[in-house]
Amino acid sequence: MAVYQVKERTVPRILITEHLAQEGLDLLRRELPEAWIDQRIGLVHAQLRAVLGGYTVLIVDSATHVTDDLLATSPRLQLIGRAGSSVDNIDLAAASRRGVLVVYAPGGDVPARAEYSMALLLALARHLVPANNSLKTGKWEHSRFVGVELANKTLGILGLGKVGREVARLAQAFSMRVLGYDPDVAVGQAQRAGMRMLSKAEVLQQADFVMLHTVHSAGASEAADAHRRARNAPAQIGCLSGELCRWPCDRRGGPAHGTGSGPPGRGSARCLQPATHWR
Repeated sequence: MAVYQVKERTVPRILITEHLAQEGLDLLRRELPEAWIDQRIGLVHAQLRAVLGGYTVLIVDSATHVTDDLLATSPRLQLIGRAGSSVDNIDLAAASRRGVLVVYAPGGDVPARAEYSMALLLALARHLVPANNSLKTGKWEHSRFVGVELANKTLGILGLGKVGREVARLAQAFSMRVLGYDPDVAVGQAQRAGMRMLSKAEVLQQADFVMLHTVHSAGASEAADAHRRARNAPAQIGCLSGELCRWPCDRRGGPAHGTGSGPPGRGSARCLQPATHWR
């Protein structure tokens, strides 16, 4: 008589601590119909520690911080899913020590970041924020806030990752010339995307607008500051990480801070800071 030992299948218990797109939730339920899926929004750290021990999967966005002490109280946890392109809010070393797999979606928000970048560029070129603020005071100063067209202007992009390349594609739809610099991207790849690859100094010298699509570093900060000094004609800065720009906004429109994780730099009142002005 043959004896078979059947191993009990573990039913996934999934905790979601933030708002996610309904399409994603529907997909999760469709692909894992047997799973227990709980969405509990607004848990503070102590509350999360108290309940996480009963789950095998944790799905977060950017607001939930997964720390070493949190993982220490969650022996059943097997997987952490980050609904986004970075894992800055997850202690990767602590997860690795405990054998917890961390996964994320590095390309999931590329269209959103690129579109937001273009929104900042348009707002900067057309002075939308100061014009809006002026209108709220009851003034109509159309001639003061005409701005400039993007068509036939030159956009310089420092950092040609997925977001930088998508911004280049969108900018060309506005009839912009696009220059790029990235030491890790082949010239042929940039050319196929419709960009001219130049040195960093050449991009800074020739561009009417510059966007920084790169991680914070001393070199990136110096490059952004160099652009401020490089040209006699007024130039614009489209800055996608607040940590990269720390100078006063003393040029036409200033720097525009946007989709990066760092806080916006503090400049004069002409600095575009969507978090405080888009109301």
